[in-house]
Amino acid sequence: MNGQTIKHLRMIYGLNQKEFAGIICVSVTNLCLIEKGKMNVSKSFERRVKYQLQVTDELLETVASFQKKGEELKQRLSEVQRYEVKR
Repeated sequence: MNGQTIKHLRMIYGLNQKEFAGIICVSVTNLCLIEKGKMNVSKSFERRVKYQLQVTDELLETVASFQKKGEELKQRLSEVQRYEVKR
């Protein structure tokens, strides 16, 4: 689990950072750092997220799949934009 996954889970549950941080018992500052990838997700943080939000492995796999697809789409868009600039 990484910061991007945490952010997507928060968004899936429709929570803002303050609400999510309160549920997981972490400061909003640390949550922000985690979501930005500037702080690692500890095992205890991951366990709290899974427990408090009842996150299943299936949901994590779905989120990871969407993240991968999003990265692929960003790459394709970047290629199209580079092609358009060359024209």
